[in-house]
Amino acid sequence: MDAVIRGYTDEDFDAVRALWLACGLEMDDPADSREGMARFRARNASFCLVAGREGHICGTVMGGYDGRRVWLHHLAVAPECQAQGLGRRLMVELERRAAAAGIPALNCFVTEDNRRGTGFYRHLGYEELKGLIPLRKWLAGQGTDT
Repeated sequence: MDAVIRGYTDEDFDAVRALWLACGLEMDDPADSREGMARFRARNASFCLVAGREGHICGTVMGGYDGRRVWLHHLAVAPECQAQGLGRRLMVELERRAAAAGIPALNCFVTEDNRRGTGFYRHLGYEELKGLIPLRKWLAGQGTDT
C-alpha cells in the first residue's frame, strides 16, 4: 500500500515526534513542543504534511510561510520507508501547494554534516544560498539558552 499524504493535525503530534526522534532530528527547540507545533500548524496548515501508511505516520514535512517564501522544516521519512520516493512525494506536494498559493520560492537549512540531506535537496533542484549565515536569538524564557 502506498502512503497517503494529508495535512498534519494536532492529534498527530505524538506519532510525528516519535518519527522525528527515530530519524535523528534534534527536538530541543521549544517550537517543537506540542504547544509550539499547534501554533505553527494554526498559521501554516496548508504546508504541514504527513504521510501515512497502514494507519501509521511514516513521513512528514512542515512548511512555514514567512510572507515571501515557505521555509522547510522537519522533512523526515521513517527508516524502513526511506529510498522509496516518499521524501520526494512530500516535497512535490509541498511545492505544489506553495505554487498554488502564488508563493515563488521554498528555502531550507541543512546542517553541514548532513551530506545525504544536501544531496537529496540538490537532486530536487535546490541550490545553496551563497553568502548567508544563519543566526538565531532566543527570546527570554523561550529557548534553551535562557
